[in-house]
Amino acid sequence: MRLRYWVLGTHDALRIAARSPGGKEHPKLATLYERFRLVRMPLAKLKIAGDDALKDGRVMLAPAGEDDAKPETYRARSSDEYHPPTPIDEHGSIGWHLFEVKTMLPVTIYRRQLSDELLALFDL
Repeated sequence: MRLRYWVLGTHDALRIAARSPGGKEHPKLATLYERFRLVRMPLAKLKIAGDDALKDGRVMLAPAGEDDAKPETYRARSSDEYHPPTPIDEHGSIGWHLFEVKTMLPVTIYRRQLSDELLALFDL
């Protein structure tokens, strides 16, 4: 539960920073904010981030790492809930196997990556 609050709170802080005059000039801030946005939407709203841009309002999603799994249809403008798979990396960090609408490809983002990228903003 704490992880969820960390993602949601950090996303909000990054959103404010990214919209500030100084944030608009920071090269890494927009990229990090976008990665947090991809993770935040399924956690907060059970939806795919940017799903309103889906062509026809739907997409077929195949579960990650399951060769024999049947693809499921996700509909943006319905009550369909999106629960991305949560893999664990070799260091024990939880991740989210997400669908990115901009590229129409799956992407996996790990909590440790987000944390490291956040600290790198401050050169820590």
